[in-house]
This record gives sequence, C-alpha cells and structure tokens, in this order.
Amino acid sequence: MRTRLRGAELLRNPRLSKSGAFNEAEREQLGIVGLVPESIDSESVQLERVSRRVSARTSSFEKYLELAALQDTDETLFYRVLRSDLSRFLSLVYTPAVGAACLKFGEMIARPKGSATTIASAASTTISRARAPWFLPAC
Repeated sequence: MRTRLRGAELLRNPRLSKSGAFNEAEREQLGIVGLVPESIDSESVQLERVSRRVSARTSSFEKYLELAALQDTDETLFYRVLRSDLSRFLSLVYTPAVGAACLKFGEMIARPKGSATTIASAASTTISRARAPWFLPAC
C-alpha cells in the first residue's frame, strides 16, 4: 500500500483502513503494529463477521446503522459486503432503509458523509469554506 499516512491516522481513514486484513509487512511499514488485533483476518472471515453482526440486528434501521458504521471505518470491506449479497444488503443501504434513516436522522451518531445545501446557500463562499474541512485528505 502506498500512502503518506501512518499509524492511527491511517486507521482513521476509511478509504485506506483494511481493519484486521493488513499483513505483517504492511503493519510494520505503516506503523500499525499494536494498533490492530494481532490476528490477520481473511476476506471471508471479515465478511462472515459482518454478516453475523448485521443479522443480529432486528430492524432495517439498525442494520443500516451497522453498515454505515462499517463504511465509516473500512470502505473496502463495506463494498465487499455489499457485493457479497446484493439482494440482501442493497436494500439496507438504499431505499427503503435510507428513507427510515432520514426520518430518524436526529437519533443517529455518524461521521458526516456529505453536506447540506439549499438553493439559497449554494452560492455562498462562507458555506463552501465551512465544508472544506469535512472532506478527507488525499491519501
């Protein structure tokens, strides 16, 4: 993996973090030894773990929150999970689960993934400057 990020900073970047899938050489090179569990998990082990966690949730909204939390920490695994069973997972991250999430937005604690814009505020340079820090830095 080629990146300037190291240690906890790398693990906090959902586009680069591979959770427990970093091999020993990557862990040394990236300065994450001791910051991730010692075991190295295969893709199939990670997929099974996520599948069990999602299945343990009772409502579509809770399942949506579980997958949103995964996307916040490990985007690669998030998309692998979606691809593993599109018919099962797509309805949890798209309509109708997202509609329910919008209705319960105030109950959610999540990392911002976008910005809120109205037609009136779209041209505001103050708003544009305020949004800039929310976007992830280049890898």
